[in-house]
Parts: sequence; structure tokens; C-alpha cells
Amino acid sequence: MRRPDNFSPLLQGSVDRLVPKPSHNPSPKNQAGKGSEMKPRKLHYCLTTGLLLLLTVMAHAPRAGAQIFVSSNDNTIWQFTSAGVGTLFASTGLNNPRGLAFDSLGRLYVANRGDQTITRFDANGTPFLFAGIPLDFTQGLNEPVGLAFDSASSTLFVANRNGNTIGKFSTLGNGFQTMTVFANTGLNRPFALASTTASSTSPTTPTARS
Repeated sequence: MRRPDNFSPLLQGSVDRLVPKPSHNPSPKNQAGKGSEMKPRKLHYCLTTGLLLLLTVMAHAPRAGAQIFVSSNDNTIWQFTSAGVGTLFASTGLNNPRGLAFDSLGRLYVANRGDQTITRFDANGTPFLFAGIPLDFTQGLNEPVGLAFDSASSTLFVANRNGNTIGKFSTLGNGFQTMTVFANTGLNRPFALASTTASSTSPTTPTARS
């Protein structure tokens, strides 16, 4: 069987380590038993071919699909596998959650329309108040609904539906952040955001919470 054309030299190195090549000087026993025993070279070829097939399949096997996160009207966040299997990710630190966005470290941000805050979650679903004071409109958040993350500048953008503004926050720090107005003209109850430099980093596989 011919070796695949796209077979990696790295995999070939693994084959050579796992299946040593036979000696060029077969023992007298091998010479005498030509009819009853498989020759070393033929045995090496069969083992190598089988291992090549196994490693090729492993190298081209599809990887696990991305996790899909959904905010729910009952103040929960659910995560779904690529097969559509859902588990509860978070049920605290939420108040009428709307927009979701991940930063390049895999942390999830949630816009809470109900109390004018943004909550950040780690991979295990532990909440942290990232921005805003509950029910305090002086922090710049006014019905935050849409979120988008710009990986080029590590900036989180938020659409304030009732405030007719787009705010921005730095995500470089770990503490509480204050909003800076990014845009406030030409907007009429902005709802959704998108960034052309959104993070392509997938979140760390989270632990489902009950």
C-alpha cells in the first residue's frame, strides 16, 4: 500500500520509532524457515503500513465542534455542543441577559439589560461584575444589549439601546472597568454589534453548573 501523499514527516518519524527497521543480516533461523515464517522485511512493511493508516486517520480526524452560548430570558446562560446538547453554564450575576461576547482569553461577557451592568464569567461560570452599578445609570450603561470584542485592541464594545450610544471598555485589566463613549451620533436605539477583528480564540471548555 502506497504511503499517502500528504503524510507528515512528523508521523513518519513516529512510525520509525515505533516500528524499527529489520536487520540487513537475517539470522540463520530466519534463513532456514523461509516457508513457515514471515520474512523480517515483509513483517516490517505490514506493521509500517498499518501504523501509517492509523496515524493518518488520527491526524485527519475531525476536532470537537465549537461551544455555542445562549442567553435565556429566565436569567440563565446555556452552552450547547456542536451536536445540540445543552447544559446550564451560569445562573447567577444575570439580570435580563442579552448580548454575549468572548475575549481572547476565553472569558465570556454578558450585557445585563435589566440592571445596567456587564458581567464577566470565567471558564467555570464564576461571575464577576465587570462594569456598571446595578440600576445606576450614571455609569454610562443604559439598557446594554449588544456586545462585540475587538481582539486587535482588546476592547469590548457595548450598544446602549436606551442611551443611543456605543460604549467601549478595555479588557486588559482584571478589575472593574468604566465605560468611555465611542459613538453617540446617528444612532436610534442601537441593538446589535459586530467587529471585523473579533477574537477567533475558542473558550476553554467550561464546567456545567447546576
